[in-house]
Amino acid sequence: MSQPIPPADGQPSTQPDYSAYSSPQRPSGATTPGRDKNPLGLFSAIAGAAGVLLGAFFTLVQAAVAGTGNYAVLGAIGGLSTVLTVLLGLAALILGGIALLTRRGSRVFAAVGVALGASFLVSGVVSLLYTLILRISSGY
Repeated sequence: MSQPIPPADGQPSTQPDYSAYSSPQRPSGATTPGRDKNPLGLFSAIAGAAGVLLGAFFTLVQAAVAGTGNYAVLGAIGGLSTVLTVLLGLAALILGGIALLTRRGSRVFAAVGVALGASFLVSGVVSLLYTLILRISSGY
């Protein structure tokens, strides 16, 4: 710790010495408590964001195919969209759940991934139930 510099005229310093109250030094490479890395949480959020983007893409593709009147292709695209979104939702939910349970690092991305993953799973189940009910009611 540094010593206070005495005044040039030889008089004692009137400024208090706050050097004893300085903050503790962190070792190099140490991070602050709220800023630790959580790669599983990040991957969970990325899987959730990919599901959102994939859903938006397939919605645009379905809109383009619906204009052609080819409903068999439209159904296949809808089914593929549902399966891929559910798989990304499962990945986001599992990775986010593991990241939340390890209690290591920031948990914000993990929570985002779990929320998106759960919403994709619910959406996928509802979509599959809707398709099943529609087929049963139409006699196919």
